[in-house]
Formats: sequence, C-alpha cells, structure tokens
Amino acid sequence: MNLTRRRYQFVEALARLVEESGGPVHYGDVADSLDVSKWTAYDMMRELVDQG
Repeated sequence: MNLTRRRYQFVEALARLVEESGGPVHYGDVADSLDVSKWTAYDMMRELVDQG
C-alpha cells in the first residue's frame, strides 16, 4: 500500500493511540491528536479502511 505523508500521519497517530489505550480508539481522539476536525479524521479513516 502506498501512503501519502498525510495518510501516514493518521496511521501513525492511530497506532500510537491504540498502544496507549490498549484497545479501540475513537476517530475523535485521532482528530484531537492531529489537531484536525472530527469529520476530517473520520473521512481519512474511512479512506484508509477502503484502501485496505
């Protein structure tokens, strides 16, 4: 899978948050950690899921 720098930032943030929490992470938490809107985080995470 080829990730853009922005997508890589989301994957990295998600992985860090999962490791810290030890479980599932809400897209709002990803948004807060990257200082983006919740809708931006949601859309990006959907894109990542669709991309596989």
